[in-house]
Amino acid sequence: MRYGLILSAAAIADQVAAARAADERGFHSVWTLEFFHQHGFVRLAAVAEATQRVQLGTAIAYAFMRAPLLAASAAMDLDEISGGRVILGLGSGTRNMNEKWYSVPFDEPPAPRMREAIGLVRAAFDAREGGGLHFSGDHYDVHILARAVPDQLVDAIAIAGRPDDVRDRLHQWAGLADHVLLYPPSVGVAAGRVRENLGAIIDTFEARS
Repeated sequence: MRYGLILSAAAIADQVAAARAADERGFHSVWTLEFFHQHGFVRLAAVAEATQRVQLGTAIAYAFMRAPLLAASAAMDLDEISGGRVILGLGSGTRNMNEKWYSVPFDEPPAPRMREAIGLVRAAFDAREGGGLHFSGDHYDVHILARAVPDQLVDAIAIAGRPDDVRDRLHQWAGLADHVLLYPPSVGVAAGRVRENLGAIIDTFEARS
């Protein structure tokens, strides 16, 4: 028999401490709760960073109060942070929670919408390597195109340009903003190329931080 522990403490620090102890004592899983003042995914990220082996679950994350793609992306990011230990638990919540807390319509019965939301989440998992996502149902209709970006465009993207070009033109923006956000394109770009571009930006702008 495997044991799972629901982290019911109110404070994140106490949840982390309990999760770390459960991890050390050989529990199979630990689970965060979600409520109007507690974000299940954010708390699970803190737990993920503090543990090594224990499985990490949401018990439960709201399925209808956020779009299924948001739940899917949160789960995929947490799975990467934790080294593949995440279990995504979704629930509909009550009618009162949906309508009175989050101003979201509640379908009765909720099962058909839940079945469709889970299907969309699984489709998002399957599409994580790129190639786009197409999903049509009674409740969700999602169409995402993700085409490869040629290297020539990556080297001279829109207004930004190459890191050294942007650096030399920063004086034009002086006084307009307190921050300049430096963004290498990533959609449809190979992961290795994104890492190279991030490194180029850091090398170019390090003296200005």
